[in-house]
Amino acid sequence: MLTSSYPKRTANTGASRSAERVDACEGRAVRELESLWILAQKSPDQVCLLIVFIRCVFHVYFSISQQKLKLVMLTGKTGPRLINDLLDYDLRYARGTGRNILADAAPRFTGTPLVRKGPKDCRHVLIRKDSQTEAPRSNDEQPGVLTKYVVASCCTDCRHHFQIIVDFTLREDRKAPCRLSDEANPMHHLRLVDLKALKEPASNTYNETYRFECTGACCPVMVEIKISPPRLPLHLLASVIDWPKINARGRKVIAEDPERYRGLEPLSPSQALTNLRQYLLDAKVTPGKRMAKRNKKYVLGFADECDQLFEYLGFLTVQDDGPTEEVSLGAFFACFITIL
Repeated sequence: MLTSSYPKRTANTGASRSAERVDACEGRAVRELESLWILAQKSPDQVCLLIVFIRCVFHVYFSISQQKLKLVMLTGKTGPRLINDLLDYDLRYARGTGRNILADAAPRFTGTPLVRKGPKDCRHVLIRKDSQTEAPRSNDEQPGVLTKYVVASCCTDCRHHFQIIVDFTLREDRKAPCRLSDEANPMHHLRLVDLKALKEPASNTYNETYRFECTGACCPVMVEIKISPPRLPLHLLASVIDWPKINARGRKVIAEDPERYRGLEPLSPSQALTNLRQYLLDAKVTPGKRMAKRNKKYVLGFADECDQLFEYLGFLTVQDDGPTEEVSLGAFFACFITIL
């Protein structure tokens, strides 16, 4: 028999009672409306009663909607549940299904199998971006009321970006974070309090931000999850990350001028991406910095087949004549915008 190693959490008891109240509210509303409808049919002043009936319908509908909204806001999930939902949540397809496993309350089991995710949904494999991360130094670290953790990561499959912020500083009236040594509050129980979705018209994609708060009576934890699409469209990156394509490009360049490229080999996708990253860093530090398109590393990695990628990144091709061969022979890429 399989058992959970996590401590039993009783915070959902309130949510269960709220669900019962919603069911009771719906049943009572139906009985009241049926009685009112019968009276409206029997009464000589049917018009007035029908008006009252319509007003009651709107009132009952509003009451039930409020109860259901309250139910959603009362439900939540533990940390392990939230992590698993995040790894299964695919921003690309969630809007088409009408269900959001990261934000929605867990559906009730009615005897039929529940469809948790679609066949195309990505099960994210995240790699951490250390330069943007401030995580606990060890599993034994105990956070305080001045602690704020930030973990930035990227999925190796769908290339979406994730930023998870765990903030202990925002709710100053709460001083005791949940921890396993606390029998009353051994684990965080996180309830959704805000959801924002911002559409980017140029790429027809969305950036989403979720905010959760711990329902522990004295716990100050707020969790913010930011999800954003890949920075570069796949069709632009294909010419750089496709190994056969970049290898053939490099061999063609070397074959055309073997003396100039003596001792050099075609670049790998990782080398080309490393060079691209360096170009972006240089442009960010020194806007307008120029580089000859005849640069050996540039030609081996990109040649003239990746101009669209560089233009998308804000680089501009300009003509310039200079004293050296590489300068006089051609165009340059110069970045005139701030790279964020």
